[in-house]
Amino acid sequence: MLDFEKVFQDNQGFIFRYLMKLCGNESLAEELTQESFFRAYMNLTGLRKEEKVTVWLCQIAKNTYFAWYNEQKKLQPLNNTPYFENTQDLAEAFVEKELSAKAYLLLVSLLSKALLGFYRILFCAGHIWENKEEYE
Repeated sequence: MLDFEKVFQDNQGFIFRYLMKLCGNESLAEELTQESFFRAYMNLTGLRKEEKVTVWLCQIAKNTYFAWYNEQKKLQPLNNTPYFENTQDLAEAFVEKELSAKAYLLLVSLLSKALLGFYRILFCAGHIWENKEEYE
């Protein structure tokens, strides 16, 4: 049976340095190292060969880093988020957005009605053209 405490002591520095190379941030590397060892402990049954424990830990650390990285990509940075001085500005922005959406829907409705009317005119003109003898 594998002594996980010994595995942790033997590989903690190596995994930390590996994660430092990936992320370039010391505090993040520390956090990801802890997370990696937690995941390793929870999935200890997934280790097939005890002599390959360092490779296995590197794989877990890499997956932990990429899971963190992908989660960060989903978050919207604050500099892209509009800032409102007070709730009045926020309320006005909300109303403006709602009005814009309603105006867009109204415009689409009007355009579809205008297009339908245009098709009706074309249909009538086509009908008249086909039966021009009746109208002469």
